[in-house]
Amino acid sequence: MTRIYSLLLFLAFVYSANAQNNIVIKGTVVDINSQLPLELATVYFTAVKDSTIIEYATTDKNGNFIINTKKYDKPVFLKVNYTGYQTYFEEQKALTESKDFGKLYLLENANVLNEVVIKSEAPPITIKKDTLEFNAGSYKVRPDANVETLLKQLPGFDVDNTGKITVNGREVNQVLVNGKAFFDKDGAIAIKNLPADIIKKVQVSDFKTKKEELAKQESTSDYSSINITIDEKKNKGYFGKVLGGYGSDERYESSLMMNFFKNKQKISVLASSNNINSTGFSMDEVFDNMGGGRNSKGGSQGASSGGKGITQSTLAGINYSDDWTKDLEFMSSYNFTNAVTKNESKSNQLSLLPTGNILTEADSKTRNENTGNKVNFELEYKINPTTQIVFAPKLNLSESNSNSSSSTFSENENGDALNESTATSHTESSNTSFANSINFNKTFKKQSRNLSVVFNNNNTKSDSNGINISETIFYQDNKPNDERNQNAKNTSKSDAYSLDLEYTEPVTDSLRLRFGTDFDWQSSMNDQKTFNFDDASQEYSDLNLSLTNYTTSKQNSITPKVGIT
Repeated sequence: MTRIYSLLLFLAFVYSANAQNNIVIKGTVVDINSQLPLELATVYFTAVKDSTIIEYATTDKNGNFIINTKKYDKPVFLKVNYTGYQTYFEEQKALTESKDFGKLYLLENANVLNEVVIKSEAPPITIKKDTLEFNAGSYKVRPDANVETLLKQLPGFDVDNTGKITVNGREVNQVLVNGKAFFDKDGAIAIKNLPADIIKKVQVSDFKTKKEELAKQESTSDYSSINITIDEKKNKGYFGKVLGGYGSDERYESSLMMNFFKNKQKISVLASSNNINSTGFSMDEVFDNMGGGRNSKGGSQGASSGGKGITQSTLAGINYSDDWTKDLEFMSSYNFTNAVTKNESKSNQLSLLPTGNILTEADSKTRNENTGNKVNFELEYKINPTTQIVFAPKLNLSESNSNSSSSTFSENENGDALNESTATSHTESSNTSFANSINFNKTFKKQSRNLSVVFNNNNTKSDSNGINISETIFYQDNKPNDERNQNAKNTSKSDAYSLDLEYTEPVTDSLRLRFGTDFDWQSSMNDQKTFNFDDASQEYSDLNLSLTNYTTSKQNSITPKVGIT
């Protein structure tokens, strides 16, 4: 009981000490002439020494702001930014206690005399409707840093070791570059390979489906989307990185990333090869270049390593995007991945048991190879100012094969054999996946009147063929030996189609009626067959019914829907 009281006292002390180190800053931002509050003004503190952002907040509809921050015992600037107004700033010797700044008055730029030249700085954070925008130049990173390093400096951002990004607690499931995908919308390649010094802004908004985007509807997602905009002055020319290394035991790593940017046209080429267990497009993270680093476990652009061992991986890809005309936009990417993992192990194990000790010797060899080809396209065409259509097909082909062999032998402390076993297996598999999305959207003269049609399909097929040969011999208790020589074959297919029809009719300026219908068709099949080896025919022809099954299913649905926004 004394220990519990001591622990509670310690936790209370830590909480009290932490609370004493936090302060609250508040105030109200208003127009100096009209005395009206200004909503969504950006209020922030920067260090006088190097302009580092300390903390920020935005004002509510009453112009009020509250900033919870830790104490800062060095000079700072308090700054307030609002579109169309002069920047407000004042210097504070330090932030060591809570303070209410009262009313902070902003002056419109239009009220300044023509002879006065206004010098203003871009605010580090601004809010534009439903978008939170960070000015990249306000955050200091090393000259050779990548976008991932920049994101880690932004308030509210978190990037974990797997590359998952969260902003203010919400997971990011889409990263775009100038509004377009860069190899893949998950953004792994973009944030790890684009240099931070070419980035102008980082924009955060609610993730929208293509349907919601075209129809200008509100987001219904719990995820966020990031758009990285490149500085117009640096959005042209060639740039890239080439790295390589060679070490003992014939270990090597190499990476190449080349980009050609010319306004709307962007071409990027990447390649990577190594045999040091770096299974994705990655290099030593110390240099902030090709991400990941040694012993990283794959990623969205890598192939599966297949477990323990030494992995040799190769990756190559190309990304292309351009606005062919003012009404026709095109994006595409192709990735090739290959990973070969080899593992050899030997072990000697001594088990201390009440009935006597057991010594077990074991060795195994495995080899796993995975190869993948992935192609993405997206074509967006504006048929006329009120009609758009988007095609987005994706094709993914992958193959894998694995070989393994193992043997074990066990004996008791007197040297009497207990059991031994040997096993070999070989499996080959292939997978084909094709997905496509077609979005059609039509707007009308009446604002918010809209018709959308969305068609999606997802078709997959996988085949596998494996042979498993094993034998276990028991030397004690007259147990029968266990012998297996089987061939397992599996084929599975899945087809899914959906059609979404929706019409939106505005009732008033703030009231909209939506109604439509969803059509869904789904079917799947799984055929698993296992054959025992027939000594008479010397073929795998004896069907093992206990390990054989066939399943199929179909599901069709029609779902009418109606709603009010």
